[in-house]
Amino acid sequence: MFIILFGLLGVAALLELGRFDSALASRQDRAAACAESAFADLNARRLVDPRCWIRWYDQPPFTSLPYWAPVAAPYPPWVYNVAPNQTAAWRRVGDAEANPQGAYVIDPLYILRNLSSSSTPVEIASQVARFPYSPSIPAMPRVFVDAPNRLGVPLTVDVATLAALADRQFIWPDDQVFDLPKDPQQRPKRMFDGANVGFYEGNYSWMATVAADGGAYEVSIVVFYQRDFSPPSAPADPDMPGERILAYTDSSGAVQPGVVFLGGGWGGGDVRLQVDSINSAALGPAKKPAYLDLREGDWILLYGFSAGQWTIRWYRVISVGGEATLLNPNQPPSNTNPWTRLVTLAGPDWRIDNNQDGVIDDVWGVLCTGVVGVYTHVVTRDR
Repeated sequence: MFIILFGLLGVAALLELGRFDSALASRQDRAAACAESAFADLNARRLVDPRCWIRWYDQPPFTSLPYWAPVAAPYPPWVYNVAPNQTAAWRRVGDAEANPQGAYVIDPLYILRNLSSSSTPVEIASQVARFPYSPSIPAMPRVFVDAPNRLGVPLTVDVATLAALADRQFIWPDDQVFDLPKDPQQRPKRMFDGANVGFYEGNYSWMATVAADGGAYEVSIVVFYQRDFSPPSAPADPDMPGERILAYTDSSGAVQPGVVFLGGGWGGGDVRLQVDSINSAALGPAKKPAYLDLREGDWILLYGFSAGQWTIRWYRVISVGGEATLLNPNQPPSNTNPWTRLVTLAGPDWRIDNNQDGVIDDVWGVLCTGVVGVYTHVVTRDR
């Protein structure tokens, strides 16, 4: 009986492990389906066309009209008054900024869930307009998508209407809700609202990172499961915000990239992540070890610059080396002793070496909570 008891305990442990692996496989399968649907939608709606993007500009508007209005070249062709402001405006990106060095993040869900008619320019610039959101490090403009009518004239709509459109486009509706009867002989029934629209859980959502490469764009669909949309001013988890910036402040007060390549960058490889262990005037309060909490299967975005060209790549974490520790565990936290964590990444080669010294440059990074899959295609704007 003693031997049988240990055998049964082993079987019970395998059942729980199997349940976890099954749920993980199902989540990844749904993420792949969501990404394929997102690519189809992206192509059908021409979401890769920068003339359909709206971004924030930290400059005075050139018109006093209440919604869209033309402005003189070389500025983008439209101004959009989403929130009251006197010093900046939401504008269509247009061809004036569709240069071969640009990188953008198509993320209407985040923008419109953290934007309201009472948002101030400072709040927009520091919490909504950039990815990652910190104004102290290089960041990509975060854009939402234009809603023109059939004649190409932009619509005059409010934030709530734009948010509803974003929910329809950027939340995957196929995780449907069913009424499960108590009688196992009866079939489940799909649930509908009063307008006969089917309910769905809405656990899966997506955004896209876009980097120009000559006449094409490298587009990565980033699929989230139960994404954390909380803004930096009020994160749902202060120790581990939904978007975690990998950077630290050195002894001179300068902000430095927080991803150090320990190998040659082939296929990603081993890297060391670094973040501030003490308060920083540029990056805010000291981070806690939980800030670098990640596990196998998570995703990390790395980005850097070479000859003025943005390079952005998503990598999957395949190994995590222990807990977060100080760079020098024998010394107290300081601006030369940040929190660090060793991880191994899998993905494309990273080969930025701007000073040609044979050593891969340190780069910026972002950890996003809830990413379950990233799928990359190279497309042209015509698609």
